[in-house]
Amino acid sequence: MKHIAIITFLLCCLASCQKVTYDCRMVINSRIESAAGSIERLDNTVAFAYYGDTLDYKVESYQQAVSGRVTTSKDGQTRPFDMQGDFSAENGQMTFDRISNPVVFIVMCDTENKVYGYCQQSVSKGLDYVYTTFTCPLWMLETQKEVKIGQWYYSK
Repeated sequence: MKHIAIITFLLCCLASCQKVTYDCRMVINSRIESAAGSIERLDNTVAFAYYGDTLDYKVESYQQAVSGRVTTSKDGQTRPFDMQGDFSAENGQMTFDRISNPVVFIVMCDTENKVYGYCQQSVSKGLDYVYTTFTCPLWMLETQKEVKIGQWYYSK
């Protein structure tokens, strides 16, 4: 009986030490793809996060995207970002600290080529990091208005 009490106590302590929030760091590798298929690091970027998903928001233009605003699907109003990403020139990554929602709408802009992309990212409880890669297919956008690759939608 004493052993069961000790095991129960230890299991309770272990469970209380587990992370049960959505607070995590989202890291986005930023890349650009040439027509030849080579992928290079993309340094001229800005990114914004909005709490919600692709059903909640839409991006109507590059100007709207780069200014950190989206249009709400519900009432057609524009709204500012919930978080702005921090770019590290050292490793070519965009980082959002403390994502505290299970679903976020991410907008990333290539400011040199005036291209933007957006995606919905889910965050599970207990994660310290969520990683994704923004690989802008600039060559494909020369002939198409919007391109979907993986979870990302890209537009000019």
